[in-house]
Amino acid sequence: MSEENIGSDANLASDTLNNEIFNKAFVAMNNDLVNRILNTPEESTKEREQLYYLYKGGQQFVQQFVAMINRFELDKKTEEV
Repeated sequence: MSEENIGSDANLASDTLNNEIFNKAFVAMNNDLVNRILNTPEESTKEREQLYYLYKGGQQFVQQFVAMINRFELDKKTEEV
């Protein structure tokens, strides 16, 4: 991937993470999943695990945006040295 593409992807990732509606939707999704986990009976292990995996998947999704930004910043610093 070219430096220009990495920079463009990093900017888009940053824009997404700073997007108000994205953040509202993400927080609402997380809150819903946490509430569903908390309201699921303890003996419903399978359902609780599935909800937890959905929650973790959302966290990992956002971490991909952060990784794009960090990769670009690291590449930029490496070039400066």
